Amino acid sequence: MKLIPVSAILIIALLLTSTIVSILVAAAPAAQAATTSGTYTLSFQGYDYDNKEEATILVNNQVVTALPTSYSPQNDNAFASYTVDISEYVVSGSSNTLTFKQNLYSSGVKNLAVKRSDTTTTTIIYSNTTQYDIWAGGGSRESVTYRFSTSSSTTTSTSTSTTTTTTTTTTTTTSSTTTPPSGQYTLSFQGYDYDNKGEASIFVNNQLVSSLPASESYANNNMFKSFSLDISKYVVAGSSSSNTIVFKQNLYSSGVQDVKVTGPSGGVLLSDSSYHSLWTGGTNSVTYTFSTSSSTTTTTTTTTTTTTTTTTTTSTSSSYSLSFQGYDYDNKGEVSVLVNNQAVATLPTVESSHNNNVFKSFSLDISKYVVSGSNTITFKQNLYSSGVKDVQVTKSGSVIYSNSTYYDIWVGGGSRSSVTYKFNAATNPSSGIYTVYYGNLHNHASYSDGLDTPADAYNAMKNLGLDFFGISDHDYALDQAEWEATKIQADDATTADFVAFRGFEWSPDMGGGKPYGHVTVVSIDDNATICDSSDSRCDTFPKFMSWLNSQNPSTTIAFFNHPGVADQWWGVPADQNREFEHFDPAIIAPSDMVVGMELWTHDDTDFNTHYYNNDGYYSNDGNKSPYDEALVRGWRIGAGGGGDQESAWIGSNAENLAGDKRIGVLATALTKEAIFEAFRARRFYSTLDKNLELSFKIDGQQMGSIISAGNYDVVVNTSDGDGESFTWIKLIHGSTNDVSGNLSTTVLWTGTSSNPQVTQNITTESGQYYYVVVHQSDGSEAISSPIFIN
Repeated sequence: MKLIPVSAILIIALLLTSTIVSILVAAAPAAQAATTSGTYTLSFQGYDYDNKEEATILVNNQVVTALPTSYSPQNDNAFASYTVDISEYVVSGSSNTLTFKQNLYSSGVKNLAVKRSDTTTTTIIYSNTTQYDIWAGGGSRESVTYRFSTSSSTTTSTSTSTTTTTTTTTTTTTSSTTTPPSGQYTLSFQGYDYDNKGEASIFVNNQLVSSLPASESYANNNMFKSFSLDISKYVVAGSSSSNTIVFKQNLYSSGVQDVKVTGPSGGVLLSDSSYHSLWTGGTNSVTYTFSTSSSTTTTTTTTTTTTTTTTTTTSTSSSYSLSFQGYDYDNKGEVSVLVNNQAVATLPTVESSHNNNVFKSFSLDISKYVVSGSNTITFKQNLYSSGVKDVQVTKSGSVIYSNSTYYDIWVGGGSRSSVTYKFNAATNPSSGIYTVYYGNLHNHASYSDGLDTPADAYNAMKNLGLDFFGISDHDYALDQAEWEATKIQADDATTADFVAFRGFEWSPDMGGGKPYGHVTVVSIDDNATICDSSDSRCDTFPKFMSWLNSQNPSTTIAFFNHPGVADQWWGVPADQNREFEHFDPAIIAPSDMVVGMELWTHDDTDFNTHYYNNDGYYSNDGNKSPYDEALVRGWRIGAGGGGDQESAWIGSNAENLAGDKRIGVLATALTKEAIFEAFRARRFYSTLDKNLELSFKIDGQQMGSIISAGNYDVVVNTSDGDGESFTWIKLIHGSTNDVSGNLSTTVLWTGTSSNPQVTQNITTESGQYYYVVVHQSDGSEAISSPIFIN
C-alpha cells in the first residue's frame, strides 16, 4: 500500500478518495494490462479546461490521456463534456482507481460515470455528481482519486469452474484482421545542449525508454548531438494503433529536432525536422505521434458452436511488497519509485519538514508491476537530494531480495540522480530465492600487464551489462599503493546494479619462481593483504596454500587459473611439472578456500582447451580433465571461468572483452556479500552463452551443496534469455573412491526446446560428485558446479 498520512486523506462517500498525491507515471503497455470483461467508458464534466493538457487522467496509475488535447479558450470558466475509452486499463474483479491530476493552474471535475458495455447492454457501474476542484501548486488538492469495482467472475483465490456450451447455430461473418509487421522500430533525433546527466527523458506510449545523456557531457554544451534508440518493444503495431513519443525535460533546458521513426523495412513512419526548445519550469515536454504500417484483410469465416465441457483453474497470484528506508524525504514529491519503469509512488505525498535529515520507513504494494523473471526497482530523485537503504522485496511474506547498502541520490549533482536494483520473481530456473547474475573475477589492468586503470575496466563492463566483475593483477607487479587504489576504484564502481571485486593473481613463474600454476585470490576484506610469490611465505604451492588457509574463509576465496598451461604450454621439463602439485593429496591436502577452476579464458571459444580433449596431469585415469582430476582427489571446486584480459578497457575493444562467456552465479541479491556467499557455496556455473540460466538440484539442493547418500530426484532446468534452443543435457559423475576410474555419463535428455526441464531418479553413494553439461543448438554449452555426496 502507498503510505499516505491520515491528515492528507479526505474520505468521500461512494468510495471516493481525494488525496494530495503527486504521481509520476510511466504506463504499462496494453499487452501487460489486466484482462477486462467488456468495454469500459469514462464520462465526466471538466471545468475550466482551457489550457492544452491541463489535466491528466490515470486509471490504476496508468496514463490514459491528457486533456484538453488543444488550447480551448472557449472552455474558460465553463464546463465541457468528455468521454474516454478506458477498457485496456481496467482490472476485472478488482478495485480500480481513477485519478484526475492537475498539471498547471486550476480546474475541476463533476458528473463522473463509469459504464460497462457488452454485446447487449450498457450498465453504469460507478457514478459521482459532486464537483471537486483541483489546483496544481495550491488549493486543497492537486489531484482527485475515485475508486470503483467491476463485477466479474474472476477472483484472486484458487477456484475451479466447469463450462458447458450447447450447439446452437452456424453463422458466416466477415471480419477485418490486422497483421502487425515484424522487425525493429528505431527512433533517431538531434538533441541540443544535452550536457547534464539524465537531462531529458524519452517515453514511447508513456513507457520510459531512456534518460539522456547517460553521463555528464560537457562537450555537448550548446551543441547538437545525434541519438538513435531501439523502441521496438514499446511500439504498438496495427492499422488503428497510434503511438506517442514524448521528450520530457528533467532539469535546466535543452531542445530536440530532426525526429524520425523508421519501421521494420526502413520505411519512415515519422519525420519532423522542426526544432522544439524544452525548459523545465516552462514548456518542458514535446509530444509526437505516429502510426505503424499494417496489412488489413477481409476474410469470410464459418463459426460453428459445438457442445464442449472444459475445466479451468485460476490460481492465487503472488503478492509482492517493497519496503525501504528513505533519508531526508522532507519535500513533497521528492523521489519517485518505479518498478520496471512504471511509477508506483512519488514520495513524500506532502511537505514533511519533520523528515529533514532523518530516515523514514516506507512500504509499497508492487504486485501489479512485477513480471515473471527479471525486474528492476528505481528510486529517481526529482529535486534536491536524499537517499535510500534497507531495500527489501517480499513475495507472499517471504524475502526474495534484500540490500541494506545506503545510496545517496542527488538531482543535478553528486554521483547519481537515481539508483536501480534488480531482483528476480521467477521460480525457474533459479529456484525462487535466487537470481542469476553474470560476470567473472580474473582480469588485469595497468597495475600489472594490462592496459588502462581498474576503474576503466569496471566502468566498461558495467556499461556492457555485466552484473559483477573483478580485477586481479599479478602479485609480483602490485605495490601497496596500487593494491589500495584498486580497492578504492572497486568501491567507487559498486552500485545497486553492479558489484566490483578486488583480487590478485598468485603468479610464481612470472615472479621468478617455478611454474606452480596461477591462482586468483579475491577478498572482500578492506584490510586484505597480498602474499607475493617471491615472498618466502608463498614461493611454493604448499607454502602458498598454507598462507591461503590462514585467511578468513568468510572474506577470501580462490580459483585455479587456466589449468594445464604451466605444465603443457610453457616448455617446462617433465621433472619440473609442478602445476598445483597436480592436486596430489600426499603433497597438499584439498582446501575449502579454493572454490573453483577456470574452464575457459578470454581466447577460448569453447571448453576444448581446459575441459574437453585435455588429458590433464595423469595418463592413467581415463583421460580426465584437470577439473575432474581435482574433484576425484577431494577438491570441492565449482565450474568457473576467467577473462584474464590484458587489453584496453576503453574504446572499441571493450565490447569484445565482455564477450559471451560468463560465470553465472545464483545469489539472493546483487551485493558484494551475496555474490561472495554464492561463490563460497559453489552455487555457480560456467557458460559460453551470455544469458543462459541453469539450475541443477539433487534432493531439492542446488549445485554446490553437500548431501548424504540416498535415492533422489535429479532436477535440471535451463533456459536462454534470447530463446535459443537446447539439444541435450548430460549428467556426469565421478568418485573419490575410484581416482583412476572412468567417469560415468548419463544422457538425461535430447530434443529441441528453449526451456528443457528434466527430472530423473538416481541412487547416490558416499564419495561421489555429480554435475551437468547442457548443450545448445548453436554449439554453446554450460557446465554446472557439482553436488557432493558426503
